[in-house]
Formats: sequence, C-alpha cells, structure tokens
Amino acid sequence: MTAQQWLELASAAMGVAGSLLLATKCRGAGWAFVLWLASNAGWIVFGAAQGLWFLVLQHVVFACTSVLGIWTWLALPALKRRTSAWNCDHCGRALSDGAGACPYPDCEYFRQGHGS
Repeated sequence: MTAQQWLELASAAMGVAGSLLLATKCRGAGWAFVLWLASNAGWIVFGAAQGLWFLVLQHVVFACTSVLGIWTWLALPALKRRTSAWNCDHCGRALSDGAGACPYPDCEYFRQGHGS
C-alpha cells in the first residue's frame, strides 16, 4: 500500500471508530470528537494531495465541529469538575481556600454551625 492509501484507510477507520463510540453511548463517547478531528486532518491532507478541494473544505468545517465537540464533551466538563471541587456542596458558591467551611451566612451549612 502507498502512503496515501494508508492515510485514506486510517482516516476512514478513525471516522468509523468515532461513530461507533458515540452511537454506543459508552463512557468515552466524547472521545469520538478527538478521533473525528484526527480523521478530518487525514482527509484534509488526502484531499489536498489529490486536488479534491471541496472534500478539503468539507473536512475543514468538520474539523471545526470536532473542536466544538471536544470543548463541549471533554474540555468544559473537565473544567467544571475541577472548579466544582472548590464550591460549597450546599449553596454552590466558591470557597476561597478550596476546603473547609462555607463562609456565607445565608448558607444552610453555615447556619447549622459549620461556618467560619
């Protein structure tokens, strides 16, 4: 097989693998967008080498949606998980030290005597 055929095969395989991840609603479904982004990159290179400019344009747009999917499914939830560890479990407001008692007097947890 030529390098171009390997690129075509790999791009197609990553696209199919991404579809399977999302279709099965498995725990790692968000990683489908990473596979699709890699697939898009492969198709962009393949299309450019073949002079298939509408295919290139299509996969540039698909790459943008893949980046949006990565942000929506992976990056944003990771940021929310990271920052929620620094919030009061009762009122949801930010804790200055990341641990300890809630400093807000109107919080139920604070009113129960656990406040600062």
